Amino acid sequence: MLRNLFIRSPLAAGAMRVSQGSAQISRSFGFLRSNASEPKSTRKLESLTKLFQYSMKEKKMFGVAFGLLLVTSANTLVFPGAMGYVIDTYSDSSAEKKEEKKNLAWALGGIFTVGAIATFGRVTILNRASERLVARLRSETFRAMLRKKTSFFDSVRTGELVNRLSSDTMVIQKAFADNLAQSLSYTLHAVGGIAAVIYISPQLSLLSLAMLPAIGLSGRMLGRYVKNKSREVQDTLAHATTRAEETISSIRTVRLFAREADEAQRYSKDIFSVYSMASRVGMLSGAFQGSVVLGMQVSLLGVLLYGSN
Repeated sequence: MLRNLFIRSPLAAGAMRVSQGSAQISRSFGFLRSNASEPKSTRKLESLTKLFQYSMKEKKMFGVAFGLLLVTSANTLVFPGAMGYVIDTYSDSSAEKKEEKKNLAWALGGIFTVGAIATFGRVTILNRASERLVARLRSETFRAMLRKKTSFFDSVRTGELVNRLSSDTMVIQKAFADNLAQSLSYTLHAVGGIAAVIYISPQLSLLSLAMLPAIGLSGRMLGRYVKNKSREVQDTLAHATTRAEETISSIRTVRLFAREADEAQRYSKDIFSVYSMASRVGMLSGAFQGSVVLGMQVSLLGVLLYGSN
C-alpha cells in the first residue's frame, strides 16, 4: 500500500505525464493558427480548449473508460487487504475454516476476473476513442493546411507539415490512451491509499506522507524540464525529417554535385542530436525514479522504527 502511495503519486508521475502531452499539443498545431502574435499562454490555452472540444465528441467512450478505471483502481486497492485476510484464513487449519477457505477462493477469483475484464475494456475503449480523435484531428489539420495561402507553403517546409500530420498527432493519441489514463489511475490509487493508511494509523500515516512534498516539488521541476526537452527533440526530429525529404526529392541534384556523403552526414548529425537529448531526459527520469524509491524505503524504515517504539 505504501509503495503505491509513493511511486504512484499523482504529484510525482501523473502531472508530469499530462504536462508533457499538453505542451506538445499546443506546440505542434499552433503554427496553423492565423494570429501568431497572441501571447504563448493564450495560444496554449486555446489549443487545449480546441482539443477538449474534439474529445467531447467521444465523451461516451471516455465516460465508459473512466467507469472501468474506477473498477480497476478499486480492485487494486482491495488487493493488499484481501491478501492479508487470505493469509490469516489459510494459516488457520481448523475444520470450521474449510468451507470459508473455499468461498474465499471463489470470491477472490471473481474479483480478479472482474478486474481483468475491466482492464481489457478500459484499454480497448481508450485506444479506440483516442484513435478516432487523432483521425479526426489529422483530417481537420490537413483541411486547415489546404485552406492556407500559397505564401504559407513558401515559408513552411513540406517535411515539417508532414511531420505534424504523422508523428506529432501520435503524441496526442498517447496523451489520451496512456498518459491521461495513467494519471487518473495514479490519482485514484494515491487518494485511496492515503485514506486507507490514515484509517489504519493516523500517526504513522503522517510520518509516511512527509516525503510527498519533496516528491511533488521534484516531479514538477522534472516535468518542466522534460516538457522543454521534448519540444526540442520534436523540433530537431522535424528538421531532420524535412532535410531527408528534401534530399530524397532532389536526389538528382544531390548526385549531380556528388553531395551524398555530405547530406548523409548532416542527417546523421541531426539524428544523433535527437538521441543525445533523449538520452539526457532518460537519465534524469531514471535518477528521479531512483530517488523516489529511496525516499519510499527511507520513509518505510522511519515508519518501522517509530512504530516499534
